[in-house]
Amino acid sequence: MNRPQHVPRSGRPAGLRSGMIYVMALVVVTAIAGITMVMARGTAVTAEATRFHVEQVACRLAAEGLLRAMVADIDRRLEAGRGPGLDQVPTTGLVIGEVTVLVLGRDPDRRHQTFGLIHEAGLVDLNHAPLAVLMAIPGLDRALAEAIISYRGGPPTTDTQRTVIGRSGQPFEHLEELRLLSEVTDDLFFGEDRNRNGLLDPGEDLNGNGLLDPGLRDLCTLESREPALAPDGRARRPVMMINRTMRSLLVDTLGEERGNAAYTLALAGQPFATRFGFLAALDLDDLEIAALWPFLSGEEGRLGLIDAWSCDNGLLHNLVGPEMAARIIAARPSRPPQDPAWLLAALTGDEIERAGFILTSGSHRLRADILAIHHGGRGWARLDATLDCSGGRVRVLRLQWADQDGWPLVGSTPGRPAGLDPASALWSRQ
Repeated sequence: MNRPQHVPRSGRPAGLRSGMIYVMALVVVTAIAGITMVMARGTAVTAEATRFHVEQVACRLAAEGLLRAMVADIDRRLEAGRGPGLDQVPTTGLVIGEVTVLVLGRDPDRRHQTFGLIHEAGLVDLNHAPLAVLMAIPGLDRALAEAIISYRGGPPTTDTQRTVIGRSGQPFEHLEELRLLSEVTDDLFFGEDRNRNGLLDPGEDLNGNGLLDPGLRDLCTLESREPALAPDGRARRPVMMINRTMRSLLVDTLGEERGNAAYTLALAGQPFATRFGFLAALDLDDLEIAALWPFLSGEEGRLGLIDAWSCDNGLLHNLVGPEMAARIIAARPSRPPQDPAWLLAALTGDEIERAGFILTSGSHRLRADILAIHHGGRGWARLDATLDCSGGRVRVLRLQWADQDGWPLVGSTPGRPAGLDPASALWSRQ
């Protein structure tokens, strides 16, 4: 008797069924491996983010520490009767723990990386600059200059009433308020210097002229002022009044013989309108000019004067003309001056009085653009602080993190910063 042949219930051969099981197992294993890789990648990303955060916190603490040291350094100079500046705090690479901290300066020619405090007096004072100075800003025409004056509370005109958007009649409190003027485009406000380092980086030359064209935010400031009081705590002596008070100042500062001789020249040369004209008439040497400068005042006042040493070259060209600007630029000392002896030597007799109404030498309002770089190569931070030194001690007027402005060192990355002091610890560790 023939027995029936056994057939699997699935109706499929046994070999095919085992093959399908193998394929399903392979799919499961592959899925598990993929999930494992995703989780591992996520863990690596989390670890990297944690490392960046830790390094950035260290950078911010170092930047704040450097700022406190800078304030103390400047205060010591002011207490000694000297102008604002730094004596002990280096600006080209101070190592604090695992962080190197730099203070980024600005080259008036906008071609070279410099280090140091930025002179706010080299910028145009939005709240006090007269019409002629505003019109000297590259990119500004008369209508926009009048709109700025109207916005800050000056006498309005029909054109400026039309140009202003939003509230006006009050001083500017933020540079960004310029964007409330309808004629201020993004290109005019920001310029080509998108990362605010004062240099032409790759991709920033929008008009192809090979030069960095700064925007209004890099050419203007909210206020620039000189101290109201002399180093002796008394009011500054006006050069318009050649009297006993002025004679006493000259004798006390220059000595009996030189003081009396200077007083005789002042009597013969009066009247004077500006400090430049007064100093130029007294036949003084550089040291005598430096000694008298902080004690004097003139009709030019103490608000909104432009520092000739740090002023943008294009702005200076528009302010005083190409010939005078070229002589001033050529005469600039290598280090920030605190008096105008160098400037007076570069000007002719007819130019001195005219320049005295718009130019000065030195700045009592400073800006610190602090860059902190962690040696681990991931974290960095940028701190922007404005310091007012016109009251005898430093006041921090504005303090904000500026990481959003971008990495400022041309041709480098946080992991491999270029242009630093080769002796710095950061350089040696890269």
